[in-house]
Amino acid sequence: MFQRVPLQVRLVATVLALVAVALTAMGVATVMALRGYLLDRIDAQIDNVGAQVATQLANGRTNIVVNLPEPSAGGLRLPNPYVIEARDANGDLTASVPRSVPSSQRPQLNKADLARSNIFVVEGAGSRWRVLVVPGWEDQRIVIAATMADVDSAVRRLMWLDFLIGLGLLVLIGVVGFAVVRHSLRPLVEIEQTAGAIAGGDLSRRVPERDPGTEVGRLGRALNGMLSQIEAAFDARAASEHRARVSEERMRRFVADASHELRTPLTTIRGFAELYRQGAGEHRSPAGEPERLVKRIEDEAARMGLLVEDLLLLARLDQQRPLAMEPVELAVLTADAVEAARAQAPDRDITFSVTPAVIIGDESRLRQVIGNLVGNALAHTPPGTPVSISLSTNDEWASVEVSDRGPGLTP
Repeated sequence: MFQRVPLQVRLVATVLALVAVALTAMGVATVMALRGYLLDRIDAQIDNVGAQVATQLANGRTNIVVNLPEPSAGGLRLPNPYVIEARDANGDLTASVPRSVPSSQRPQLNKADLARSNIFVVEGAGSRWRVLVVPGWEDQRIVIAATMADVDSAVRRLMWLDFLIGLGLLVLIGVVGFAVVRHSLRPLVEIEQTAGAIAGGDLSRRVPERDPGTEVGRLGRALNGMLSQIEAAFDARAASEHRARVSEERMRRFVADASHELRTPLTTIRGFAELYRQGAGEHRSPAGEPERLVKRIEDEAARMGLLVEDLLLLARLDQQRPLAMEPVELAVLTADAVEAARAQAPDRDITFSVTPAVIIGDESRLRQVIGNLVGNALAHTPPGTPVSISLSTNDEWASVEVSDRGPGLTP
């Protein structure tokens, strides 16, 4: 149940409880110390009077004279009221001073009390009394009693004073403590608000920076680091999703274009193959016609092969296969591309100059790049246009250059 109470209320309540216990302990100790001090003073006064009485009785006196110094003399003075009584063996009062104290307010003693030798406490009608009994002449007992009314009154006043001061301190500490705790926990409220904003989708929010030497400062720094990682992860996911959509759209367009492009060479190959099957190139065709049909079929098949290679390249790029970095003989790759180009366009003047070079790279990707460069030079220049391919090295770099003498692109 206590766990459901807000943290700041629990902290203030705990502090107030500890302070209340401390104030109570201090109050009890103070009251007990004051009470003991006052009782010691009364007991000292009673002992002084008892000593005077015992001395006079020991000297054989039948009348008792007690010296009671005035306050100005700096000596002991019995509290007011006080009584000195003479009682017989039955406890009946035979004499007393002062006589102004009514009998109803005097200490109520029994025979057992008259036999006691130490100072003790008895009840009276108006207050309690501290009593000392001194053996008198014959069967008499001399009773010396001092009221505890002043002690009880002082103790009660001190108790009320402690209570009121403690209550005031608790109220003051409660108000100040609540304000301090609320101010100290304000960063946690800001963290809560930031977390709510992030839960609502605002990943750019951050916890305000605090002193890293405090617990709240270290918590805020850790949360900001975590939020940065979360935001980066969400950004990476969004970028990945965007790339996937773009790739999917590109693939869709490419497949549509490739389907259209493949339809034409397939139709052409099918038509030429049908003509050849019907014998168009044997008896009813002019001289050289079969070779022309086969040449057209080969050209269309090569065109289809290029389209299929483009499809495979796009599929590999979408897979985002990591590069296989290893030593590669770049001269061998360039020579293979030149050989393929000469086979594809035997009517072209394709020149090739090479410098041996070994580089670190992905052989498959490099072969595709060089093949595409050479293929573009053949595809986008008029038949018979010379093409030049060169491989050179410069310090830590190697470069492959493919150039032609075609008309170029229209600016």
